[in-house]
Amino acid sequence: MIAYEAAVFNSLLASDKNAVAMRRGSCYNRNGVWIHMLRKNDGILIAIVIILAAALMLIQRLRSGEGEYVRITVDGAVYGEYPLSEDQVIEVCGAWGYNQVVISAGAVSVAEADCPDRYCVAHTPASGSGQTIICLPHKMTVTVLGREAAPEIDAVSQ
Repeated sequence: MIAYEAAVFNSLLASDKNAVAMRRGSCYNRNGVWIHMLRKNDGILIAIVIILAAALMLIQRLRSGEGEYVRITVDGAVYGEYPLSEDQVIEVCGAWGYNQVVISAGAVSVAEADCPDRYCVAHTPASGSGQTIICLPHKMTVTVLGREAAPEIDAVSQ
């Protein structure tokens, strides 16, 4: 009886191997869950995507220059524009709450905020043109801008 059970078990294993061999690049584990096996072309595709992403990040970093001034907006309205060359502390008090914006050493950061999550305080200082710090609960944005003012209408909205 044991020999019969062993023969049945071995035949099931052999049929599983045949089923796996019929499907190239994929197999099923013992629980019947399909597992995709990576092929050579999959690795090449992943490498190309990583190289393209790195190239785009490098191009974006090279295109963004040093910031010249900071624009603070609260609820869509401009609160003020301040040069990055002068060290100063700006207290932004609005209907939504309080933020303390600090400009020092050519970078801007949010030092204090009374919002519940305080993500804006944890954000790294921004110094490059186009970088933004956002305090969503207070509807405040701090944007670093370059020498040229950003156009009001961009290519997409024209």
